[in-house]
Amino acid sequence: MHNECSPDSVLTNQLSCEADHEHDHDHGEAPYVDMTSNVYQLHAERKLPMIGVDSINTKLSYTDYRHDEIDEGAVGTTFENKAISAQAQATHSTYKTGNLGFMKGVVGLDYTNSRFSAVGLEGYLPQTDRTQVGLFFIERLTPDYFGAKIQNADKFAGQSLSASDAHAGHNHGETTNDAPLDTSSILRKQGKSPWYIEFGGRQDFQNLIDNDNNIEKTHAGTSVSLEGGKYLTPNTQLSARISHSERLPSPQELFSNGAHLATNTWERGNGQLEEESTDGIELTLRYDNGNRFDSSISVFYNDSTNYIYAKTQDIATEGESAGFRLVDYVQSDAKHYGSEIQSRYYLNNNISIGSFADIALITLDDASLTRKYAPRLVAPRIGGDITSQFGQFDLVLSGYHRFEQDHIADFETNTPSYNMVDAKLVYHSSSAHDYTAFFQVENILNELAYNHASYLAEQVPMPERSLNAGITYNF
Repeated sequence: MHNECSPDSVLTNQLSCEADHEHDHDHGEAPYVDMTSNVYQLHAERKLPMIGVDSINTKLSYTDYRHDEIDEGAVGTTFENKAISAQAQATHSTYKTGNLGFMKGVVGLDYTNSRFSAVGLEGYLPQTDRTQVGLFFIERLTPDYFGAKIQNADKFAGQSLSASDAHAGHNHGETTNDAPLDTSSILRKQGKSPWYIEFGGRQDFQNLIDNDNNIEKTHAGTSVSLEGGKYLTPNTQLSARISHSERLPSPQELFSNGAHLATNTWERGNGQLEEESTDGIELTLRYDNGNRFDSSISVFYNDSTNYIYAKTQDIATEGESAGFRLVDYVQSDAKHYGSEIQSRYYLNNNISIGSFADIALITLDDASLTRKYAPRLVAPRIGGDITSQFGQFDLVLSGYHRFEQDHIADFETNTPSYNMVDAKLVYHSSSAHDYTAFFQVENILNELAYNHASYLAEQVPMPERSLNAGITYNF
């Protein structure tokens, strides 16, 4: 890939590429990246700090990241990112809300301050300071005290009810046809809540400063959601979620202007981008017989206003620069829709078989487009795995079929289907010094596969068969 193209000075939405030069000499050493990343983290928790509060959790982190892109022994571009982030969240005690039920929830604050710079041949993004502040809360209402309890505040928003023995509460033939099945009574004996309601909100603030051009941008966004679930039978739960979310534009989407060789593009940001707004609905049906089989199916639909995406304006088609794209960050109304299915069958306590399938599409309301699909959409897939646990060993054999992607955007071509098979063996120690060792084989079939979601889908295939091994040691 070569940086021999740039936007034409007259036809600004077209590329102007230098004529290829003949080379008789050896290009020498292949380009490579020299990366250094240091991350320091501090986590603290205080239990029962005061009446009405179960716990307060805080997280602090500092990241110092740098990588040099080296070509023929010389540093071409240096990328640096330094960031300080903090999060504090408090979990309040469960309390009774009159006749409605029991409520428990989390309130919190996020803060991040970072500075990013790209200096050199690929300095497509100016030095940018970014400050982000977020305030959030989430509450869960259930008819039972135990149903309002939460295990992990970070996972609270997506918490699903656990399954247990489906036969608990049966009267062994003593229930007659004259009386309806008391689902709520059975669920309570199983430790499940017959229903739940979950609601939350988040307010985000962002300040961006382009130090090179003395440009400052501020944005704010509000997100809210409401979710409810009810057991239709002791084994089947139906849940629904509606949401409104606002995403703030990133520095890359606002300020970039230059060749980004990692994606083989010339990127142009748009300082006029507004907050992206999305209204969505999702329905999920779950089944769990509490013993050997569980399954779920979900469908979703999102309607976006001012959806931000990277629109290809032109692409080089000849010579060594073929495939190099001119990309603008633009906004358009969009519709997202898709579905996901997954299930697992337990042969015994040690071996289970899983299966899954998913599909997602995004269409754009942009009159300038010939094709209305968003770029770089992931193709549908179907797959499964066999998972086994014997003593201190875990073995997973997984695979999936990725279908051909023919829902393509302008300047894209179809990406062929492929099959991917992986295997992973993990050993968990039982000694006083805990460690985990793993051995993994990826792309066992050595399949030639291309990832349509990549900017380089038409030039660079996914990795060939590879072997990985590692050890994690806890002390």
